[in-house]
Amino acid sequence: MKNTSTIALLLLGLMGFIAINSIKNDSATTDEAPHITSGYAYLKLQDLRLNPEHPPLLKDIAAFPLLFMDLNFPYQNIAWTQMVNAQWNLAPEFLYNSGNNADEIIFWGRTGPILLMLLFGWFVFRWSSKLFGDKWGLFCLSLFVFSPDIMAHGRLITTDTPAAFAFLSAIYFYIKLLKSPTNKNLIIFGVVFAIAQLTKFSLLFLFIFLPLITILWIITANRTVNVLSRPVISDLFAWILRFCKIFLISLAIITVVYHFHIINYPIEKQIEDISHILSDEKLFTLKETLVWMADKPLLRGLAQYVLGASMVFLRVQGGSTAYFLGETSAQSWFYYFPVVFILKVPAAVLVFIALSAILFLKSILTNLRNRNSLHDFTKNNFDELAMLLFVSFYWVISINTNLNIGIRHILPSFPFIYILIAGQLKRWLNSARIAEAKTPILLLENLPTSVFSTTGKTFLIASLVMMNAATFVMAYPHYLSYFNIFSGGSDNAYKYVVDSNLDWGQDLKRLAQFVEENNINQIKVDYFGGGNVKYYLGDKAILWNSNNGETTGWIAVSATYYQTSRAYAGFSYKWLDKYEPVKKIGHSIFVYNIEH
Repeated sequence: MKNTSTIALLLLGLMGFIAINSIKNDSATTDEAPHITSGYAYLKLQDLRLNPEHPPLLKDIAAFPLLFMDLNFPYQNIAWTQMVNAQWNLAPEFLYNSGNNADEIIFWGRTGPILLMLLFGWFVFRWSSKLFGDKWGLFCLSLFVFSPDIMAHGRLITTDTPAAFAFLSAIYFYIKLLKSPTNKNLIIFGVVFAIAQLTKFSLLFLFIFLPLITILWIITANRTVNVLSRPVISDLFAWILRFCKIFLISLAIITVVYHFHIINYPIEKQIEDISHILSDEKLFTLKETLVWMADKPLLRGLAQYVLGASMVFLRVQGGSTAYFLGETSAQSWFYYFPVVFILKVPAAVLVFIALSAILFLKSILTNLRNRNSLHDFTKNNFDELAMLLFVSFYWVISINTNLNIGIRHILPSFPFIYILIAGQLKRWLNSARIAEAKTPILLLENLPTSVFSTTGKTFLIASLVMMNAATFVMAYPHYLSYFNIFSGGSDNAYKYVVDSNLDWGQDLKRLAQFVEENNINQIKVDYFGGGNVKYYLGDKAILWNSNNGETTGWIAVSATYYQTSRAYAGFSYKWLDKYEPVKKIGHSIFVYNIEH
């Protein structure tokens, strides 16, 4: 235990070192600018008028180091004083036009999320070690540490990786409560559940998922599938009572936290903002309810929380314009996440997933023959079954949402997938080799076991782990734009998807460095992201967009705009297809020098 914990800490230390060094030359990504600006306003001004569509916790953590810096905040800017939720207007003013050092703000803002990512990794290690032993805990941790997708988003001032951590910790502590329903465990989970709800509104999914695994646990514990039996009904009522207690604990914490964030948010401004954001006639009842709550001191915080959750649901329904496999649309594709997953997850991990799926089906086939055995299997492997259910339900919901802008939205499934892989591989490694299978069904059922010896299994697993680590090292420092070998690599990625899968604005500083090194006096720039073109390139940059039509000279276009502009007939960058870029900056910004 001591040695494996030391190795785990060394791996996490390496992860932290790589995170800090790989992010130094990354400019602010699209969501980071409003998040860090909002977080600073929350802590410094105790005013939550900006970015209510995300709970405050991650933004608070990111903004905390800024309290020790001498920063100028644009209090008098119209985006703060008059406009409604003008995060996209105020963020550039705060970062780039108020005399602040934007790079310092972004760097220190990222330290909190990086520390959270490392704590997240430690949690993955501890849970998987508890389930399968320390060595398999290290295996899980290696998949986490050497994941380009975890690294890409864990370094940023965004809610996606913290939300994944919140899902993992909430489900861990809830399973602990299921197995040992003491008051202590109930209070601990109530606090963890509240923290989860303060991280991202997608954690509301727990209100659906937790009752499902509760029913599964009750049925398993009572060894019956009759949900109307007296013991099952009795247990259900007991858990409904516990849910009520958990809800009250979390509600109290959320209310206190939100109240802190609106102390200096004028009531009249809050009511005005609610009325504007929910101005649609279909939302009249919701608007009037929240306006009424905003006028009550004890309910103001909850009004802001419900407003934020409502904004998320409205955005998901409306969708967001995205480019995918040659199409540009605000409507979703049901196969978007499976395809992006296959293109972006390292090949070694995909092999692990395929092998684990075969092994899991084998175990299900074995246990289906005996109902008692199936009950025992469910009880003995409840943690893993809960994880599998979470991954399955979360993917189903994600596939059916109308928001296709990045693999980051399915990051919560990643740690569960890593742990599930470890469980299947451990059983496979410990299983005896079967010399002969006399029927086709037995041959299929025992295929993974009959083909490999123990030495062969060990060699295969070790080789894939090393391959995954090597892939991670070779992706440095461009983790956000990483694509696997099946996609043809990051240089070809723009043909499939853009936005936060590839181009989220992270390479603006590298573009400025390229311009400086090549003595370019003037360059047209159409940039997608949270950076500021004039801040980094000054008078050398001419702000550009596809509406300006064809041009000559130096031009730099973000991959996202290069592809999404094709949705607008006559105003796209399709004319650039006949030219080869002089340089692809970090795989996300295409630079051309067009002579005629």
